[in-house]
Amino acid sequence: KNSLLQELEAYLLPERSPCVVCGGDSFVPFASQGFFKALRCNNCEMISVNPHLSEDGLDLFYSSYFEINRNNEELLEKRKKAYQLDYEFLFNFISGGKVLDVGCSDGSFLGYFDRALWDKHGLDLQSDALSWAASRGVNVRKGKIWEVDFEDSFDLITMRGVLEHFRDPNLATNLFCSLIN
Repeated sequence: KNSLLQELEAYLLPERSPCVVCGGDSFVPFASQGFFKALRCNNCEMISVNPHLSEDGLDLFYSSYFEINRNNEELLEKRKKAYQLDYEFLFNFISGGKVLDVGCSDGSFLGYFDRALWDKHGLDLQSDALSWAASRGVNVRKGKIWEVDFEDSFDLITMRGVLEHFRDPNLATNLFCSLIN
């Protein structure tokens, strides 16, 4: 894990970028870990790592993301609670249909969706995570949302803990909107 962080430093873009949400250029420090700096935008309060990693750096980071996090028992327990709460909230508004979970990882969140009511689809970057998801009955696709061609639309698209990972969340959310029934 530490060697990965050291390797990633070479992929850090040389300059700070405008806010990924509002385009603002005034920030305050929020947190840091090594050379990673999380900044909060003074205009919209979006928090993101800035400067960003290049696309190659992001690909390198996510190449082992699932493996690093899947054995963290404390994190897994917190996620289970969040998954249950998220599902219960969504069920107040929609009770079945075709669902796409962007950043589905191993399909754990989609495990809360009843197979009789939901046609479950997942998108992720990591093959090892998608293998787990497929074994749980999820129709899986590998890739970035802007690289994958979806033939169908969805009744529900979820992306919990994902938006902040996009360098251009506006592009991603526009794509998601085009896929909703």
